[in-house]
Amino acid sequence: MKVIIHITGAFASGKTTQNKAIMKIFSGGSELKLIKGTDRVGKNDVNYCYTSGGNIASIGMLDYNKSTCGIDPVMGFLTAEGVYHSVERAFKDHDFVIVEGSQCTGAWVRNFSKMFGTEHYFMFHLNLSYEDNFRRLKLRQFTKNKEAFSEEGIIESIYVPLSDKNYNNVIQKIRQYNTLFEKYGEGLKALQVDATLSAEKVTKKIVSFINNNL
Repeated sequence: MKVIIHITGAFASGKTTQNKAIMKIFSGGSELKLIKGTDRVGKNDVNYCYTSGGNIASIGMLDYNKSTCGIDPVMGFLTAEGVYHSVERAFKDHDFVIVEGSQCTGAWVRNFSKMFGTEHYFMFHLNLSYEDNFRRLKLRQFTKNKEAFSEEGIIESIYVPLSDKNYNNVIQKIRQYNTLFEKYGEGLKALQVDATLSAEKVTKKIVSFINNNL
């Protein structure tokens, strides 16, 4: 049995947090190991990159101590072809593979479905409203800026506006992932989760859904 756990959602929706949590649970606390390299596929060199932990792998880089993980940090190295090849390669030694990144498209879903089937293809959409997404991005922006905090650790001004570019990107990503879930979710084992819930509650819903549908 080969199980894909595909996590989608807009910026700051908690995708990486869930990637790490699921990895910890299904790996049984195994030590993480980065597997990265290049294979000759036909006439082309195709890169691969995934993080292994016991019987589960996460495509891309995963580090419990880093905030940005998954496919995004290595997308320039992988490209879409490398993402497909990484999943294929990871399944040789693992029964569970996590796919998480902000650059997912419908083509990814179609190709994964064609390559591995849909019987054990799980899609989890972390849903946020525009307002909640903007709020989280502002909070993330300020947590990265130590000058935004008083000595007591209280945010002085959470209402500094995001740039027009950021607003447009957020709106575009929310629409993209909503459409992705609506279009492809029915053919998969799919669940939309309220991303405003605590990270622990979101993880519990995801893990419960997987265990109840395997």
